[in-house]
Amino acid sequence: MKKLVNNLIGSCLIFFAYAGTALGVQVTIDPAAYTGKWSMDYGSERLGAAVVDLGPVDPAIDAHVISVGGAELFFNVAANGKVTVANGVAAAGGTGTLRFNTTTVTVDPVFFSGNWRIIAGATPDLTGVQTVTLVPGLSFYGLEVGATGAFTFHVAGDGTVTVQNSLAATGAAGALTLNNTERFLK
Repeated sequence: MKKLVNNLIGSCLIFFAYAGTALGVQVTIDPAAYTGKWSMDYGSERLGAAVVDLGPVDPAIDAHVISVGGAELFFNVAANGKVTVANGVAAAGGTGTLRFNTTTVTVDPVFFSGNWRIIAGATPDLTGVQTVTLVPGLSFYGLEVGATGAFTFHVAGDGTVTVQNSLAATGAAGALTLNNTERFLK
């Protein structure tokens, strides 16, 4: 009988250890004012707040990854459920929660009258001057112009935009302006 009880207890411990690993840790991801798409650990795109069931971290970076507009945000979760964000400018962690910090950027396409968008679902196709809400502190947001043009940019914690390709666009505090020089008539 004692052996049967010990086997039963051992089986239960193995089951619960396996179930905990399989189910992972739940964390509430709150995008705050960011209305674009985001994805967790390179999975499906999501909109709005969600409770995510985290599995093991990405072994290459030893962290979980949230993709936002072509940029990435890294975080870890301790055994007690406390979320630690590698980039505190982009998001804040808490017990079982991660909340995006946000800032607005006004994008001015100047003479370009076609569609533009920030990639990876950060914005839908847009035209004209638009103010978009992004997560600051992330590099490599991508802005697509029309069907073939694209460039990357960075949004600092204070909302200042810097552009890697200064021929394509100019960044400033809360602003991104395309550097097209001619107005094309229809």
